Amino acid sequence: MQYDAIIMDTQHDTAGWRTVLQDVDVGTLLLNPVDRESVSDMLAHSDNPLVVYGHGDPRGLYNMDWDGFVLDVRHADLLRQRLIVGIWCHAGEFADICELHGFFTSMFISNARESRALGFTATEDEVADELRIFNERMNSFLCSDDIPMEEWPRILQDECHRTIPFVRYNYEAIGYY
Repeated sequence: MQYDAIIMDTQHDTAGWRTVLQDVDVGTLLLNPVDRESVSDMLAHSDNPLVVYGHGDPRGLYNMDWDGFVLDVRHADLLRQRLIVGIWCHAGEFADICELHGFFTSMFISNARESRALGFTATEDEVADELRIFNERMNSFLCSDDIPMEEWPRILQDECHRTIPFVRYNYEAIGYY
């Protein structure tokens, strides 16, 4: 299956998109788009499933400066027309707001600063190791048509290191919408 992708590689922890998309058939890749208009244009001219990866909140995907969004509710009509893999903090809440369909993370700890802010004591290395595992698993799903997307959350939850508190937190709220 061919995917389009919108990637905001703004911090050390978002470089994992390269692992997620390795060997994936990618049609259009917007890497660090600078404005909503370029995203709108891409969404209007393709109906491929979409992978979105970066940092954000329930209002959308942050721009490079984190002072606005490159993907937000103004894209909802274009996004509803496609299957989406949303990997950013609170992507699931964004999916709820916009009534989207696909696989979404919720708040997802991807660095030690986020871990501390949420009351966990994970080191940068521990968080990076678990993020690498998540990215590799996402890549295996995207490279295979054998596992339906609605099964991804259950598989990820069954296989994760649930005994690690921040990992359990990350995986509890991922979902298929």
